[in-house]
Amino acid sequence: MKLKEFLDEIINSDKFDWTYDDDLGRYNYINDIRISIVSDREPDESYENEWLNCYPDKKGYFNRYNLCFKGARIESFYGVAAVDGYRMIILSPIQ
Repeated sequence: MKLKEFLDEIINSDKFDWTYDDDLGRYNYINDIRISIVSDREPDESYENEWLNCYPDKKGYFNRYNLCFKGARIESFYGVAAVDGYRMIILSPIQ
């Protein structure tokens, strides 16, 4: 599989195409079990922004996720924010 095919498969997937294993912090792609997204369990970077003020816990944290193929990390990204005491994980709004 080429890198573009790998990324396109993830980008064009639907949320129902994934299962989640909370013990491992891993999303498994059901259409191709070689593809997974793994949450990095290292301490997260704190994140501050005005839009977080609408939550009771105003601290946010960037989470790093690793795009994996056959267990090997292909790329990492930080575009996800844990908000309101980790009660919700959302894409960080574009500023």
